[in-house]
Amino acid sequence: MKLHDMAPCVITCHIPRTDPDTFCMDETRGIVYSLLSAAFRDEPSQKLIDYIKSNTDQVIDFFNSHNEPQSARCIQSWKQLAGYQAHDSEDLLPLRKEFGLLFLNPRGVNPFESVYRSFKKQLMDKPWVQVKNFYQSTGMIKGDDEEHLEDHASVELGFMAHLALVSAHASAEQPGAALNLLKIQEDFLTQHLLCWLPDLCRDIQARDSVPFYHTVARICENWLGMDHKYLRHFLDQ
Repeated sequence: MKLHDMAPCVITCHIPRTDPDTFCMDETRGIVYSLLSAAFRDEPSQKLIDYIKSNTDQVIDFFNSHNEPQSARCIQSWKQLAGYQAHDSEDLLPLRKEFGLLFLNPRGVNPFESVYRSFKKQLMDKPWVQVKNFYQSTGMIKGDDEEHLEDHASVELGFMAHLALVSAHASAEQPGAALNLLKIQEDFLTQHLLCWLPDLCRDIQARDSVPFYHTVARICENWLGMDHKYLRHFLDQ
């Protein structure tokens, strides 16, 4: 299976609901990861804003069901994103400028695990190899049409989005397979995402003139810790 263009694939796919009770939580996790992956991957689009708005009720219900300190912060931030208007390209221009300031500017941030975790702070170092090996251990590789490296924030978050939706589908028909998928997600969180993405999110929040991405970063930073607790709860049962 190829790991490519993951966030848009998750945004547009529809998995049949075989059991709403077991499906909904992992489906919603997939929605959150998909939003984060898409936001880091490319300039915000009308499709992304519509996706946020259309899933707001489901995501907020999910956050409300978790009695965690991060829940209220995630709810507030998601509502802020849902409040953005994107009726035409002019509405999107400030968001596109933010993306350029952060990710296309030489003085911006570098959303790659290798930059944050390797001794030399350079691309394609040891963490990149480790991430590639992790993907391959699950039977996935990066497709030729994916422009970002495997340890880019968007690709790592898209990997989690994909696994969350697959585990949602498996939960009703193959509970053993679903449990294994949750374990893979917990391993990837602890071995990779939690080791560097919170630092990236704090760096983004320290930048000026990027309010949309401040909000995305707040969701990401709080969500990762919250999701780790969710996975540990199920795996420890």
